[in-house]
Parts: sequence; C-alpha cells; structure tokens
Amino acid sequence: MKKIIAMLLCLGLLLCGCAGNDPTGNDQTTGGSGSGLTGGGNAETDPIGGSSEPDKLTTTAVLKYAHCYDQDMNRRLGLKEDGTPHVFAAEGYSDHEKALAWTDLKAVEISAEVLYGLKKDGSILVLAPERTLGKLNWDYSAFTDLIQIETSDNHAVYGLKADGTVVATGDEAHDVSGWTDIVLLSAGGDSNNMIMGLKSDGTVVIEGDEAVLGAAQWTDIVHISAGRFHAAGVKSDGTVVTVGRPLDEEKGDVGEFDVSGWTDIVYVVAENQTTYGLRSDGTVVCTGRNAKDTFTEWTDVICIYAGFNGLVALKSDGKLTCTGSWAVFEP
Repeated sequence: MKKIIAMLLCLGLLLCGCAGNDPTGNDQTTGGSGSGLTGGGNAETDPIGGSSEPDKLTTTAVLKYAHCYDQDMNRRLGLKEDGTPHVFAAEGYSDHEKALAWTDLKAVEISAEVLYGLKKDGSILVLAPERTLGKLNWDYSAFTDLIQIETSDNHAVYGLKADGTVVATGDEAHDVSGWTDIVLLSAGGDSNNMIMGLKSDGTVVIEGDEAVLGAAQWTDIVHISAGRFHAAGVKSDGTVVTVGRPLDEEKGDVGEFDVSGWTDIVYVVAENQTTYGLRSDGTVVCTGRNAKDTFTEWTDVICIYAGFNGLVALKSDGKLTCTGSWAVFEP
C-alpha cells in the first residue's frame, strides 16, 4: 500500500503540477543558493517574483529548471499551490516577468528559452522572450484539453490530451499523431529530441535515437523517463529497465545503465548519463555520472527532478533539497 501511495503521489505531482506564442512576444491562451536548498553558493541570476528561492514548496507544488549549458542563461520556474508561478530568470530575460500574471495553473514546463503554463481548463500559455521570437513560429492550435506538457529542449513541444492522444509542434518534433491510449509523456533533450509515451496497458511507444527504440519492447511499465541519450522505466514489481547509448561510446561509460540491483522503485529519472530512482520508503538511489554518496542520507522524498548537473528533491514536509552542483543553480 505504501508503494502504491508513493507512486500515485509522484505521478500526481508530475501531471498536476507542469505553454501558441504570438509575434509580439506576449503569452496567449490557445483553446491554453536560495534558502530551502542545501549547499552553499549564490545564483548569478536576476530573480523575478522574489529575492530568493522559496524556502518551502508544498507537496502540491513543482519546480522546473531550464536545461541550458550557459550559467548566465539560467532560468527556473516553480508552481505555487495557489496556481500561480514562481519565476526566476537570468539577466536579459526580463520578458519572463509577464508570466507572473498567469493564474489557475495546474502545471508548468520550461524549455531552453520558453516558459509554458498549463491551465486547469486544459489550455496552454506560452511565453517567449524577444530574443527567441525569430527562432519560433510554431502552431499550438491543437493544444487543447491537455493534462500534460513536455518539452524537448527548444526544438519540440508535446501535449498529452485527456483522451490519450498526443499533439506536437516544433522544428524537430516527431510525428506522434498515431499515438493513442497514452497516460504519461516524457521528453528528452539533445540531437535526438526523444519522446516517450506510456500506454495504459504498460507498454511504451518511443521516437528518437535508434539506440533508445528498444524501449518499445518493454512491458508491465508504470513510469518512464527520457534523458539526453538514454531512457528508463519502472516496472510494476519495482525494478527498473534502461536502454540507450553512453555519451562517449568509445570509452564505454555505461554506468547509467547499471540498475540490476534496484528494487522497490516507484519513480525514475534519466538525465545526462545518470539514472536516479526514488524508492517507496522515500530514499533515493543513483547510478552513473552524477552518482553521489550523499543520496544515502536523503529521506522522506516524495518526488525528484533532475537537470544537467544534479538532482532536486521535494520532501514530504514541502521543502527542497539538492545535490551540491545545484547550490549555484547550474542548469
């Protein structure tokens, strides 16, 4: 029972706590080192909506971090329990302040330069800074009646509709028009722009790098995660399966795939040659590039979110903890 409760809570946080742009740079609805984090250091960012990271997020809130390699372009987006966003933006991204006017959100998402809001009515909000307008000319008209949004860096956006179908837009979006009966999406960044869909029967559909297509053979899956070069899935018995390729194939660094001893997992995250697992007892396991011994000290975790250089965890008391590399909020 404890395992089932943990799984439902994690999935609820993912789906209920995740954006057309117009040529003016305003958002539109279409049809839609701070306190509280462990570690030292200060973020070199221009905070919008607050002078520091919120010291507490309730269990109904989520936190999203932009996947950027330039620390000066660091951006973060949180969802507060009142349905409004908590926005932090780097210098030069003051346009993101417009997101503070968003209300009635049930989810938020962030790509390299674009903020997305999913409203409780299933419609989508999109906010792109002026510097990005020339890059994007995407059609969000089909993004209605949504229950989830997933982004693949700044190249594609996918929306899961309440009827189990999936819509997509973006310069490098995969064709997902034939997908049906989907209950969860997970998108991965980098050249493959991976997108995975979990079906209600426990099988997986996936598009992206040929090395990850083996996930389509998985069965009995209850949770999925797409990373940069690999993907992971949790089976109903609490074990984990992975597929993909190492970043440096010549070196044969495959540590992120070493999950054979994992048990009692309810939630998994694949990111940057690293696989993270959340156990039903609130502890975290990790293998690969960013594996750290400090995870053994983490307890009472109810959800995890990974970025390029580390992991943020939401605890049962609503507080956040993170790995050291997140102390300066490197994306």
